[in-house]
Amino acid sequence: MTAFRLLAVAATARHVAYVFFVGEKLADWAISDRASETPEAARQAVAQWIEDLDPRAVISERADTARRKAESTRALFASISEATTQRGRLHVAVTRVQAFPNKYAEAAFLAARYPDLLPWLPERRRFYENEPRNTILFEAVALADTVLRNPTAELARALG
Repeated sequence: MTAFRLLAVAATARHVAYVFFVGEKLADWAISDRASETPEAARQAVAQWIEDLDPRAVISERADTARRKAESTRALFASISEATTQRGRLHVAVTRVQAFPNKYAEAAFLAARYPDLLPWLPERRRFYENEPRNTILFEAVALADTVLRNPTAELARALG
């Protein structure tokens, strides 16, 4: 039996990142600035990642529950979904739940669970600094982790 291949894609107005799991093992990850420029750029990037990595399902954040995301970012979620379904893959839209006091605590927890990401752990920013680029990577891991912790319920919800 082959392991389930899962691609999780997270987006902000400045970056799009993916993490790729084979079973419960983190196999690959990347961050793209170009993919966040337009919905079409996001669609093309996700289509390429699907072609290269051949996941069975793609996870992204639900646009209707992403209250802290800009409208342009929510448009990227729609492009991710469209690219996924056009390529015949299951799209799993999950509600991003912040179960930690901040993104940095969540990133530290996830880096401990997936030690390959320790070098990518973002440093806490000062209030006048931009958010570190690597935080988007941990958003993607958090989306994947949501499904990996309860795959039956999340995948069944995606199937309707």
